[in-house]
Amino acid sequence: MSIEERLLVHFVIDLKQREMLKKKSGSEQYTIPTLLLATLRSNAFTLLMSPKLTSYSSKDLSKATVEASRQIGVPEIPAVYELGKLEIIQKTLKKHFTDIRYQIKDKVWAHRVKLLVAHVLSQLSKALAQKKQPNIATLSATLIGDRSVPITVALYRRVAALRFVATSHPKEFRSEEFWAKVDEVIKAWKSAADGNAEVLLRKQR
Repeated sequence: MSIEERLLVHFVIDLKQREMLKKKSGSEQYTIPTLLLATLRSNAFTLLMSPKLTSYSSKDLSKATVEASRQIGVPEIPAVYELGKLEIIQKTLKKHFTDIRYQIKDKVWAHRVKLLVAHVLSQLSKALAQKKQPNIATLSATLIGDRSVPITVALYRRVAALRFVATSHPKEFRSEEFWAKVDEVIKAWKSAADGNAEVLLRKQR
């Protein structure tokens, strides 16, 4: 290889390294726009509360949120080739999903405590117990809060499944295995019901 050819090769390599460094620096300096972050967080919560979600413990929820948001036309989402920026967004969403899961568990736990109190009251007074008896609709409203998530029968069934796991599997509820157990129970119920929503509803009452 001649001197000129070697110089040309080094020049090309140097250009590529500079381009890679430029892309890396751009992603490190990237800050998620406020409106985009708020929209993605809202979509993440909607996804986690969706009755169609098949796995709460999946590691791909952040990526799924970004792709779904892209498909519905959410502006300012980085292009598919802007891997550095997308990685920052997905890491942020991953933490947000963790926060949501903890919030859901806290609210389900509070609901479980109310159920136990209602059970104790039922031993003392049926009339008083009926007034204090918490239900799935109440828990669903508590979980959703002021977010724009549709209240449907399917949502009630899913929330009932969360409550079932919390009350029937207290050991898993107090550990990181809770969401894996939820996935397991939902899969088992769907298999047993064979798509029959009425059967699922009876199972979760």
